[in-house]
Amino acid sequence: MQNRDLCHGAQVTPTQARQVLAVARHRSFSNAARSLGASQAAVSNAVATTEAMIGLTLFHRTTRTVTPTSAFRELAAKLERLVRADDALLKAVEHARHAEAQVVRVGVSPVVDASVVDPLLAAFERGRDTPTVELRELNLKDLETALGSGEVDLGIAPVVGRSRFRSFALYSDPLVIVGLPGSGLVKLETLGGTPLILMPDACGLTRSTVQLFRRGKLSLVRAPTTALGYHLLERSALRGRGVAILPSSKVSDGTPVRQLVVGDDRALLEVRVVQRRGSASASQRELADLLKRAAR
Repeated sequence: MQNRDLCHGAQVTPTQARQVLAVARHRSFSNAARSLGASQAAVSNAVATTEAMIGLTLFHRTTRTVTPTSAFRELAAKLERLVRADDALLKAVEHARHAEAQVVRVGVSPVVDASVVDPLLAAFERGRDTPTVELRELNLKDLETALGSGEVDLGIAPVVGRSRFRSFALYSDPLVIVGLPGSGLVKLETLGGTPLILMPDACGLTRSTVQLFRRGKLSLVRAPTTALGYHLLERSALRGRGVAILPSSKVSDGTPVRQLVVGDDRALLEVRVVQRRGSASASQRELADLLKRAAR
């Protein structure tokens, strides 16, 4: 068999190499497509195009099986080198872009207290020729996706449970109760069975509330109404439709509240700065360092 240089003349692209290797790894076009997030037709076409380019059959196909040929086994190492080289190039390009970046893209959860965060970002920008912070308000799930894809460089949001990102605490917002008669502190354990009005699990508040009850091994009873914003959450509680747990920064002036406590401590919503693991531009590191110094 003639051994061909797959890279010569750009006969086979890194994308095609990835698809061929995925088919060999999964022994299935459909499973390979799922692993790559591509359509089965695209993967089948990539393999057929590659075979036509190099004049070799890479897989024996039947209605049930896909088996690599001896030609594939001989060329597999070169396909893998092509993919590794492309990965290294993409990583170098991404690093170069970060190194040159003048704008730091920051994803912020709606639950974040602007009175804490905005002065810090303004201090970072002060004295610079051009704006260097681009803010994007994102729900928690969208923020995590944007961080993972590199659409944002830093996130500021509650972090509940395990996370694939590294983070550090920025500030804590006291949690208060709206709609519960009486005055004084409210122990979390006294809320077991009390109907709670919750928001959709988007900003991190509901996730944090559920986590509080789980840690206390308490039964969380959802009120029959759902609020689609902090103001509506507060108003629903004041109208007697249930009790609401809110960060103190999201409560309107003059609204009667009671401080929530867990054991002997105030219950807090912890807001963290979230970062991808790996390389970061000088501007990103500078902003992260400023936020660390300001953490309280």
